[in-house]
Amino acid sequence: MSKHEDRPIDLTPLDPQAGDPGYWDRFHGEVMDRARMPLARRRRDADVHVPELLFRWGRLVAPVAAAAAVLAALALFSEGPISSSGPVAVDDVLEAEFPSAELAVVLTGSGPNGAPQRDW
Repeated sequence: MSKHEDRPIDLTPLDPQAGDPGYWDRFHGEVMDRARMPLARRRRDADVHVPELLFRWGRLVAPVAAAAAVLAALALFSEGPISSSGPVAVDDVLEAEFPSAELAVVLTGSGPNGAPQRDW
């Protein structure tokens, strides 16, 4: 048994309103102000059916997907050199035969003089 069992613990220092009257009313008002627009959007979209929702998303997603496809095609069919500074899987590192200096750079992510190497 604890020796503090019969005395209640004073938790008023944990209550923000103890030193600031009206805190919870202001907090509630701020939360409701921030939630007003998302709640209005949910009410507006509550009667939207799946095909209409997919059509709305399609207007945004289709141009982005087309742009990504163009960039991917340019990257695949370009005549320039391919950079090897991209991400390397651990399995690739273990199976490949890297010189020890290059292996240290790949595993630690730092350049030859110890400086961080960030090409992304």
